[in-house]
Amino acid sequence: TVDGRCKVREAVVSTQSTGKNLGIEDALRTWKIVLAGRFSHLEDWCTFIAQHDRRSITRDTWNLLLDFASTINSDLSNYDEEGAWPILIDEFVGWLRPRINTSTSSAMS
Repeated sequence: TVDGRCKVREAVVSTQSTGKNLGIEDALRTWKIVLAGRFSHLEDWCTFIAQHDRRSITRDTWNLLLDFASTINSDLSNYDEEGAWPILIDEFVGWLRPRINTSTSSAMS
């Protein structure tokens, strides 16, 4: 719901420092709490972030991850590569798609 998204955003914003970025450890810890049950690829996202040696998460990525989680299908079929997603989310989709395709192929065999 819109109200639920606003509450999650408020919780997230309250954890942010006054800067434009949030540290990776704080971001991962907070995502695991506030996005649990709201983002089907939360574990994949956290793995991707941890493996890609990022020091911080931009406010833009932070703010749009909830929108991504709540609007994009779990198979990524409605993801628009020309959309206005932050580059980190674009990179995540590029990283995740082969994994989804592999697991779908394995399930069909």
